[in-house]
Amino acid sequence: MEQKRHSLSIGRLAALTHCNIETIRYYEKIELLSQPLRTQGGHRLYDETSQEQLVLICQARSLGFQIAEIRDLLCLVGGHYPADESAERATEYVSAIRLKIRALRSLQHSLEAIAFE
Repeated sequence: MEQKRHSLSIGRLAALTHCNIETIRYYEKIELLSQPLRTQGGHRLYDETSQEQLVLICQARSLGFQIAEIRDLLCLVGGHYPADESAERATEYVSAIRLKIRALRSLQHSLEAIAFE
């Protein structure tokens, strides 16, 4: 198994993901984001997996997913479910996302009607 380098500081991770440092700390506190390794001085060091997790978390939050749903998404993406259950859960999320897209398109059309009258 390839070992990932833990070389991203919290500031660098925040910059790469466009996520606030305090938000990153909060996600760690509620165990949504994996705990990073620490230097002898206590500084956090993140790896590529942490970055990928944080991107997914931020995308899901921006789409209105709740923390419990995001935990489930992280488990799904991380391969923590049997294949048949993964397929079922993924299908449910695809359906939920399609509904959100339809709702956003409807809102878009309403706002365009107001803006371009």
